[in-house]
Amino acid sequence: ATGIYEWGSLTNDARSWIVGLQEKVHSKEGINKGVKNLYPHIYDVDADVHVDADDWRLLLDVISRNDGLKWAACNSTKSSINLSNLPPIRASSLAPPPNSNILMYGTSYMGQLVSQIIAGLEVTYKNCTSNGIEKDDKYNCNGIKIHTIKNSAEYQNGPKGLENLKKLLETEHFDAVFFMAPHPRCFFEYERIKELGWKNFTKYRCVNLKHSRKRSKKDRIRDKYLWKTVQSSPNVKRAIFVEPWGEEKTERKTNSSYFSPNAFVHRYPCSNPRCDPSPFGHQCVPGALTLAAKKMVSLLYDSATIASDRSITGNETRGGP
Repeated sequence: ATGIYEWGSLTNDARSWIVGLQEKVHSKEGINKGVKNLYPHIYDVDADVHVDADDWRLLLDVISRNDGLKWAACNSTKSSINLSNLPPIRASSLAPPPNSNILMYGTSYMGQLVSQIIAGLEVTYKNCTSNGIEKDDKYNCNGIKIHTIKNSAEYQNGPKGLENLKKLLETEHFDAVFFMAPHPRCFFEYERIKELGWKNFTKYRCVNLKHSRKRSKKDRIRDKYLWKTVQSSPNVKRAIFVEPWGEEKTERKTNSSYFSPNAFVHRYPCSNPRCDPSPFGHQCVPGALTLAAKKMVSLLYDSATIASDRSITGNETRGGP
């Protein structure tokens, strides 16, 4: 009922009933009645879990204070209005399953989605740590491990990147890998030139997040090999292809191996840094991407949704390029 398409059409009484039910699930009364057993991913009785009915402001506070997350935090009036229009969210609903090990692989778009999961964990739990490496971040919070690889030539560019990804998947077991196709190969050349300090390095820039994401044939072949490497690894329990958001409003139905944040971003567009009503480029957080991240996390729990998708399509849709 609190899904992105339904919430806006609900009456105030219906919204109040849903929020009240959420509070009851998280209350001592709900725990004593065993309700928590029905929602293991929402409530961890052994952790210090926040139980407010609406955690948008708490998420914004955590993001604004975290050096690794605050670059996309938008504190404008328009951003505040955007937050007030969003359905209630509980930070703990952004937490992956206990003791899970997850690889998040892709561009800065994937990094934005990861940032919302991390923000939810920071609100929900204590003792969260990170190695602080932007392109190869290893995060641990209450036993939940999230390894984020984004815009990393070491794991995403050329034969060497493919080889390093294979080695990673051979040496580490992942409960799930969320895969987003990396930037075109020219992006990594641009990054190398920028790091070398070349004059006028900006003229070598080849990626514009506000324009179409057209790729060369070689880039598409690379993407297929990278995705196939993830899919075929015996050390990966779940491989989920994540589509970047942008100009396309239609996409395949979310299922056990495919997810698109597009519907969320088009419903609540708030582009960084001024919260313009545009679904292009980086988005202000928290916001639409928080709801998208919540949906991503739910895929790790909701076997019923997976079964429903298979029954509708007749088979399991294979995501990917």
